[in-house]
Formats: sequence, C-alpha cells, structure tokens
Amino acid sequence: MFFLMGISNREREKGAYFLPCPRCHQRCLMTVTAQGHFFHLFFIPLIPFGTRYLAHCTECGTLYELSKIAAASLKRDGGASVRVQDMLPVAGPQSGAMRCPHCGASVSPDDAYCRRCGTPLSR
Repeated sequence: MFFLMGISNREREKGAYFLPCPRCHQRCLMTVTAQGHFFHLFFIPLIPFGTRYLAHCTECGTLYELSKIAAASLKRDGGASVRVQDMLPVAGPQSGAMRCPHCGASVSPDDAYCRRCGTPLSR
C-alpha cells in the first residue's frame, strides 16, 4: 500500500485594510496576505500549520509581519485596534535590517534571492 503525502505552501490575499504604518506615521491602505503551510495526503491539503499574515503598505512599500493579535483584530473589527507594536518590518526601502518575506532570514539589500530558502526578493 502506498501513501502519497507531502507539505506545500499557500498564499492567499485577505484584502485591503487601513492599518497604522510605523514608517509613514499614519493609517495607510495595506494589502494583507496570509502565508501558510499545509500537510497533504493524496494531494488533498488536510492540516494547516505555520500561518502568518503579511501587510504591504501601498504608500512607502514596506512589508510588515502582523502579530497573532493583529491578525485576530483583522477578522474581528477590520483592523481598527491594530497597533504599531503589532507590526514587525520584514522588508522595505528603509526598514533597517531586511528580512526574507518567506522564511524571515536576514538578507542584504543587494541580494536578489534569499540565501536560506531561495525565494526571489523584490526590490
């Protein structure tokens, strides 16, 4: 008997919300996506794990990872109670240390790909 199983990644856009941008110092329109991993059995995604939410500021272009509290706030009140402390800069024009949006590893600004996972980095 054979079992076909594996793990895959999935990214889904959750919508656009007005969230506080630490770099712009105002509430900006941000597109929020959910990234997660799924355990598959016979090519059917069964068990989600490792889900995280990313917010991309349309004004300054900075990418933030939202905390679990902020992600729950999006579902509950549309992001009205999200605070600046709930957002960790992942990548952006001047966000300090840049990080890979897929695995979170530190990358240098001139890298085209993440050295840890190989994800293409946008400029």
